[in-house]
Amino acid sequence: MAEHPEVAISTVVEIHGAGRRALEARSRALRQWMRTIEGLLVLARREGVRLPDLDEVACAAIILAAEAYVHDYARRGEIERVPERAPAVQELARALFVHGVTVADW
Repeated sequence: MAEHPEVAISTVVEIHGAGRRALEARSRALRQWMRTIEGLLVLARREGVRLPDLDEVACAAIILAAEAYVHDYARRGEIERVPERAPAVQELARALFVHGVTVADW
């Protein structure tokens, strides 16, 4: 997103005012990103990595945390600073991948 600020602004900030079809497209894109995380879990397990279960909520937490940072920086006109938040989102993902979480755990 930092490399393409116009994409960040249109897909993360302006999309919220673009109407129902745009919001449905955003929802589909978020679900695709969540499936990407689920796919990474499957691939890692095939390679013998032992990982706990992550449900949809955990995958959404990773994606939405990243999106929230992009939204905040884009709104403030500082999209080039988004990469400084990558370690925090990566640490969230690591914690979830190590400890696992499902709604049933709550």
